[in-house]
Amino acid sequence: MADNPNEIKSLILPITAEEYDKLSKSKFATPGLHLSEIVKPLEWKTIGKSVVFKFKIVEQGEDNGKEGELTAGIDAKSAWKFEECREALDMSINFVKTKDGATRPKFDPVEPLGHQFYSEWAPDEYTKDDGTVTKYVKCVKFWSIAKGGKMVGALPADEPGAVEEMQ
Repeated sequence: MADNPNEIKSLILPITAEEYDKLSKSKFATPGLHLSEIVKPLEWKTIGKSVVFKFKIVEQGEDNGKEGELTAGIDAKSAWKFEECREALDMSINFVKTKDGATRPKFDPVEPLGHQFYSEWAPDEYTKDDGTVTKYVKCVKFWSIAKGGKMVGALPADEPGAVEEMQ
């Protein structure tokens, strides 16, 4: 039988054992709430339309060090997500008068850097043009850590197992 040119007799990947160990775990966090920290100042996702909050999970366990991001629009119809993130991160808000005479909210993009909060991860999926469905887990919301280390409002009150405060 002739040699098959596509046959692999030995395969050494061009990555280290450490890199391989990191690959063997999902890059996505497990669904649920995870203690997290903002790792970069706010950046534009789409200039003039949306910003991105970049963070990593800092709790002990299998998800420690996993990175995530949450995008928030800044126009009148989608700024609700920005406000939700601002509140969870306890960001300051100032109002300034702009050249057009309007009074507008102003934020410091560096202020949330290093701030801790809970990131909520939930399953999601999308369908590619060829009909293939890809399932993954993404960050859907930030939750504030109230004074005294309590997480407030972790679940809507009508959810099974919901509590108003958790230690």
